[in-house]
Amino acid sequence: MNNTCSSLLYTVSVIIVNYNTRDYLDNCLRSLFALTKGVSFEVIVIDNASSDDSVRMVKDSYPSVTVIESDRNLGFGAANNRAFDEAKGKYIFFLNPDTVLLNDAVSILATYLDTTPSVALCGGNLYTPDEQPNGSYSLFTHSVLREICIALNIPYSDKGEHFNTGHSKPVGTICGADMMIKRTVFEKVGRFNEIFFMYYEEPDLCSRIKKAGFAVHSVPEARIIHFEGGATHLNTVFDKPSKFFFISSQLAYSKLHLKLLYPVLWAIHFGKSALAYLVYSLKKNQRRKVYWLNYLFTVCGKPLPAGASK
Repeated sequence: MNNTCSSLLYTVSVIIVNYNTRDYLDNCLRSLFALTKGVSFEVIVIDNASSDDSVRMVKDSYPSVTVIESDRNLGFGAANNRAFDEAKGKYIFFLNPDTVLLNDAVSILATYLDTTPSVALCGGNLYTPDEQPNGSYSLFTHSVLREICIALNIPYSDKGEHFNTGHSKPVGTICGADMMIKRTVFEKVGRFNEIFFMYYEEPDLCSRIKKAGFAVHSVPEARIIHFEGGATHLNTVFDKPSKFFFISSQLAYSKLHLKLLYPVLWAIHFGKSALAYLVYSLKKNQRRKVYWLNYLFTVCGKPLPAGASK
C-alpha cells in the first residue's frame, strides 16, 4: 500500500535496511530515539533475511519500530522501496544501520526541506568514529573523471572536500548513509532503481532528481557518525564486495550513464584486476590474490572456478 499525502501521519519516516548488523543497528536506533525531538517520526526497519537475531533485538528493545521481514536479501534499493510502501511520512529519511546521530539531525534536515522548496534531497555531515571528517557527498553525480578515478582506485576527492562546517550548499550526490527526500519527489522520479543490488543507487537517484528540476544539498548542521563499511562488514579495501560494486558500476556505465565510456572503463577494471592478481601471486599473499582473482572473473562475467580460492 502506498500512502497518499492525505493519509500521512508523520513528518518523517526513517527507513533502515538491515542485514546482519545487530549491534550497529541497536546503537543507531538508540541515538535516533534519544536525539530526535523536533519532529514527529516513525521508524521502519526492513530486514534482508538476517541470521544474527537482529529482528528479535528490534522487537524486544524498540517495540514502536515497524519491522518488515524479507525472506531473502533484496539489496539496498529494493529493500528501501519495499519499506517505502509502508511509510506514512512527508519526508523519507534513508539511514544506514552503521550510523549514530550526534544531534537532532532528523529535525534539522526536515526543517531544511520545509524551508527550501527547490531542494528535494539533502544529507548531513558524516564523521568517522573519532569524529573526523568522513565522506558526506560528492560534487558530481556521474562524470568521466569520477568514474575513471573509481576504476583505478584513485581518490577523486579528498574527504576534506566532502566536508563543510559552514553553510549548506548544492552538491552532486549525497552519501547513501543519510539521505532525506521529499516523498512526492521520490514518487515522481521513480524511487530507487532496482537494477542495482548494492552501490551506485545514490548518484543514479540524484541524477534523476536534478533532471526533474530539483536540487540536492548538503546540510552540515546535521551531524552523524558513519562506521563506513559496517553495514557491509568491510574492514579494508580488499574486503570490499567487488562483485556488487563492479556489476553496479557496469550497469551505470552501459545502461544509464556514460555509455560511450563503457569499453574504456571495462578495460581499466580488467587490467587492474589482472595486474593485481599477478602482483599478489608473486608476493604469495593468498587473501589478496583470491580477492583480485574473484574481481577478475567478475569483470569477465564468469563464476570463480571451484577450488580457485585455495
